Amino acid sequence: MFIQKQLFSWVFGGLLLAGLILIVYLSSTTVAATASAEASGSTGALKLTIRMSKPSYLTGEMVIVHATLTNTGNVPIPVFTPAMPYSLSYSLDGSEIVSKLFATVSVVGPRPSHVVRLAPNGSLHDTLDLTMKDITSPIGEGRHTLVGRYTTTKISLEGFWTGEIATTPLTFTVSPPTGAEANAYQLYQKLLSLQRSGYYPENFAQTKAVAAELIARFPRSVYVPCALWKVLPQLGVARRYNDRYNDIVALCEAYFALGRSDDPYLVKYIGRVCAGSYYRLGNPRKALAVLDKYASGGDSLMRQQIEAALKGK
Repeated sequence: MFIQKQLFSWVFGGLLLAGLILIVYLSSTTVAATASAEASGSTGALKLTIRMSKPSYLTGEMVIVHATLTNTGNVPIPVFTPAMPYSLSYSLDGSEIVSKLFATVSVVGPRPSHVVRLAPNGSLHDTLDLTMKDITSPIGEGRHTLVGRYTTTKISLEGFWTGEIATTPLTFTVSPPTGAEANAYQLYQKLLSLQRSGYYPENFAQTKAVAAELIARFPRSVYVPCALWKVLPQLGVARRYNDRYNDIVALCEAYFALGRSDDPYLVKYIGRVCAGSYYRLGNPRKALAVLDKYASGGDSLMRQQIEAALKGK
């Protein structure tokens, strides 16, 4: 069944870029500069913007980048749509890398179906986690510079926009946690250690307990949504752990009850996992409510299955 197969694989979903060839340059710099949360660049009527929810992060915190390609002109522009992996490359600290996640994917080249007519004022969006293991984990402490680049000059497909857009540098800082966040970071590190030690029943129970402790003791910590992002997939594959979906729902609902304002990328992921767990528990009505509230515009196939279950009751 789709939901059961996909419920805990969304952790990789943010890597599929929506219409962007985003070449990311991430480098430490000693040049004095003011941290920024947004940068952009334009070529003709196309504008590329990269944005972070804040200009500073703590060590180990997930660093999420949102990219938007916008048609600022008055006529539609045919542009390239998602086509992993050949549409995406990265450069970290001046060195280009190839993500292991796509190393085994066969490259067949772009097709006409990969082109859309971007309407005036229309946009394509992308979300990228700079702390994914295949990119860099963790990003080093200090000041960093990020540049986004959208380019189609090396893609031989007629009838769509060809060119290159580079943003101005976006700078952000990574600093070690202090005070209460230092204690929260210790719990977060403990969760990651449990995750790496293997999928054993005793690990699942301890993982849930430590995650619940993190939420209860440090409700405003930046590590709370990061921890859920990491541990929910582990709990989900606990085949011999009969209460896995109840445990997932409990952690997600405890997080929602905090009323935090975290990056939408993280919130939507937690919402989708929670909705899927409610569905597996036989509560499609609650699943749909969670999906609408926390993951609007989320997985259409999940929504179809949930709505079909509701009609069947």
